[in-house]
Amino acid sequence: MCKKSLNIVVACSLWIFFLLFSCVDQSYDLNKDIDLTLTVGGDSLIFPLGNTEKMYLSKFVKVEDSDLLYEVKEEGEHKGEYKLSKEAKISNTEVIIDDVAIEVEDTKLDDVDDIPPIPSGTGPSAPIDDLPAFTFTTGGDLVLENNNMPEEIISIYSLIPGLTKSKLPRLSLDFEVREKNNKSLDAVKEILLDNFTLTLPKCLVLDGDQVISKEDFLDPDKNINYTTYTIGSASFSPTDPNVFSLDLTLISFEDEEGGLAIGPLEPGIGFKREYKVSLTSRITVQLSSVSAEELELVLTPVISISEIPIASVSGQINPALDIESTTVELEGLPDFLQDDDVKLDLENPQIFLNVSNPLGIPILINATMRGLKNGVQTHKEKIITGNIEIPANQDITIILSKLGGTDDAVNNIQYKEINNLNDMFLIIPEQIELDINAQADQGKRHMIDLGKTYPIEMNYKIDMPLSFGPELTIIYNETIDGWNKDIKDLKDLDMENIYLAANVENTIPLEFHMSGYAVDVNGNKLDGITVGVANNQPIAPGKAETAGLSSLIIEIVTQNPNSGIMKKIDGVVLRFKANSNSTVNGIPLKSSQYILMKNMKATLPEGASVNLN
Repeated sequence: MCKKSLNIVVACSLWIFFLLFSCVDQSYDLNKDIDLTLTVGGDSLIFPLGNTEKMYLSKFVKVEDSDLLYEVKEEGEHKGEYKLSKEAKISNTEVIIDDVAIEVEDTKLDDVDDIPPIPSGTGPSAPIDDLPAFTFTTGGDLVLENNNMPEEIISIYSLIPGLTKSKLPRLSLDFEVREKNNKSLDAVKEILLDNFTLTLPKCLVLDGDQVISKEDFLDPDKNINYTTYTIGSASFSPTDPNVFSLDLTLISFEDEEGGLAIGPLEPGIGFKREYKVSLTSRITVQLSSVSAEELELVLTPVISISEIPIASVSGQINPALDIESTTVELEGLPDFLQDDDVKLDLENPQIFLNVSNPLGIPILINATMRGLKNGVQTHKEKIITGNIEIPANQDITIILSKLGGTDDAVNNIQYKEINNLNDMFLIIPEQIELDINAQADQGKRHMIDLGKTYPIEMNYKIDMPLSFGPELTIIYNETIDGWNKDIKDLKDLDMENIYLAANVENTIPLEFHMSGYAVDVNGNKLDGITVGVANNQPIAPGKAETAGLSSLIIEIVTQNPNSGIMKKIDGVVLRFKANSNSTVNGIPLKSSQYILMKNMKATLPEGASVNLN
């Protein structure tokens, strides 16, 4: 009888211990230091059972059993901190702004038709200084226009020309030469220019060896800036009209407030600017032969600009940044987090957003998140981050955090404090919907190359250290059955109640409460038996390096004495409810934490009878 009673008590003791700390394997040595002295007094039997070994959290929290749970490895055994983690890519988006080129119509300046006539008989034998010299000024209107600008361009501060056959676009000055009465110009060898200046809009930034100096000035009437280029001396002829060519290095609208605005311009969108240009020079005509008749020359200056392919734009750009919604599947949660009554009050959940922004455009992203369980939102309000800036030409990590943090400029890490981020995890969602709205930051200047594909890449990582706030509720159900199989003579025993007393040393920073019920061999609940802890005594939590100490009695009690229902028991279903509290908030779960049962004692208060037949 004593042997059979001891088997029952030891079995029950083991099952209860396993339950308290999640389905541990049966490797603990309960025979170690067990005092087998039996005290039999009256109708009760008392069995001292000794101590368990330390039951480390790593035995119950199995990283390999969950796709989301992992352990932060540290040096030594049982040192790792537990976290829930999930990471994956977000669908990439690509930005490309179409190529564009500007074609400028030739600008003919007003004719220079008041040059003094060249008398007949004038010839090359005369020194140049004695040839007729004349100073003139002429002008015209230069139109800079394009009506097929990419729709993403809002305004322009500057346009950087591209290369054509390795050469920049060029601004050229030519002179058309004719005689008023259509007389032959065979006698005209060349026309010399000196003290030559050309005034152009400042937005055309030119460069060339012919330029001696340049000076900017403002036309107060039109509020337009101009640049006067001093060229020095040059020449042209009726058969070679080109005077010079300058490289166009930049088109700049920096002087215009807000830049050059792009707007509707039939048949598309673009811009149109008209500028006054002027040319002043002294000319001297040199002849190649004696003129047989008087010549009256007419000069027409022509400014031409070759096609301007635009390589880059500086200004305000509004590219389409379409980022597909992402659904985060939280599959593979540990068993102790899957019950409907679980409330996971995490101290500092974090969501990492890694963003690669190759654009010369700072981006503002605004993320909206919501948790779903069985298709229903698990929290009252969606989590909205507000605008977060992603700097231009940078890879950056944005950490959405309940508690915030200190930015790390060296490693491009930026924190965004989201006070209600934990609301999404109080009830563990099955899915998290992540919508990211992205747009260019129009408060800053942009730079972008046209015709180039820019892939914007994003990925996320949900990181949840298992340290908790005061609203935490973790539920764990454990079925411990097979008693009839393990103790074959259980049907021969007749007992009413079993009490198991123990002193508990707990370094896990959670307060445990236990309840349960008995089941038969078919797994059905036995209504005549109650399972619980006397006075609902909790197991006190550990605090940092200090263990919580508790004394408790686990009771398996028959509600109807002499009913014999204990013979039907095949096991128990235990329900563990773990809570945090203000004294242990923020202490993480680690594999080094443990529970130790000491001074265990099992009592059958009414004793037990056994049928030895």
